[in-house]
Amino acid sequence: MHRALALALLLPAVAARAAAQPPRALLPIDFERSAEAGWLAKRVHAARTLDDASDPATWRFTGTGRLSARAEPRLGDARVLRVDMDVTPGVAAPTRNGLPAVNLRRAFANEDWRAYNRLSVWLRADAAGFPTVPLQLVLHNDGAEKVPDRYGREGVHYVTLASGGWQQVVWEIEPLARDRVTALELGYWANKMLAAPGDRVAFEIGRVELQRVDPDQHTGWGVGPGKIAFSHTGYLAGHAKSALATGLAAADFQLVRVDGRALGEVVLRRPVERVRTRLGDFQRLDFSDVRAPGRYVLQSGEVRTRPFHIGADAWEATVWKALNFF
Repeated sequence: MHRALALALLLPAVAARAAAQPPRALLPIDFERSAEAGWLAKRVHAARTLDDASDPATWRFTGTGRLSARAEPRLGDARVLRVDMDVTPGVAAPTRNGLPAVNLRRAFANEDWRAYNRLSVWLRADAAGFPTVPLQLVLHNDGAEKVPDRYGREGVHYVTLASGGWQQVVWEIEPLARDRVTALELGYWANKMLAAPGDRVAFEIGRVELQRVDPDQHTGWGVGPGKIAFSHTGYLAGHAKSALATGLAAADFQLVRVDGRALGEVVLRRPVERVRTRLGDFQRLDFSDVRAPGRYVLQSGEVRTRPFHIGADAWEATVWKALNFF
């Protein structure tokens, strides 16, 4: 059965069970399994400071608020920039709907950033009455290929800050043209028409840095070299089960049980298949014959996935995550 059809058939049953149960708490975010955790764990091969955030004069500030600088004890008394917003909607707001907004623009003189492929910015939100502070980063390039593109899709990156401590935000810019960089922008607009008396929004900017890392796979259908793409949700016991890879050095793979009394048991060993499709060349790891419920990992040589589930309820967690999102 096609996965989308199976999920569509499963949704009503899960929804019926949910209606008969007391409300569930929101699912916690497992940061260790997030893309952000993987990005921050990457080795930085080279770095260059773009702005140490010590001088407001290096940034052009517009909007409903004010820009200042202060010393931050938690960063070794380094200077940081601080934006304090006026969150009261009004005619002075720069947005069409009259909501408060700010924009900071750091100019660069047609710099060539091709030796680097990631931006790193330290940010901290300080807000009340706003559960999160979503910021927009925009890269401007004026070479043969313009960034942002004409549709405003390429060169724009959104991040969501929770109010509290400092957060390192990284943005891999490998797919973007960056041979003549003219500016980096950072902006925010307060999406609240009726601000309460105690509402406030401020955010701070620390060191802005260019970095070079091993980039994620970003174009086409290929899998990153030496990685295995699998269903993180899991697999239904009686259905097809496979994973894809490129660049695996080993000729075979193993499916290893990682729960119960069979912990560590290799339940299946098979050759890595090589397949060619209209989308490209892939390595396929097919383990459809395994139907026993449990938690497993795939391993090929030194490459190993994190644990996943096989069973009749493998997709139930995905349904709860979808409901949690809405």
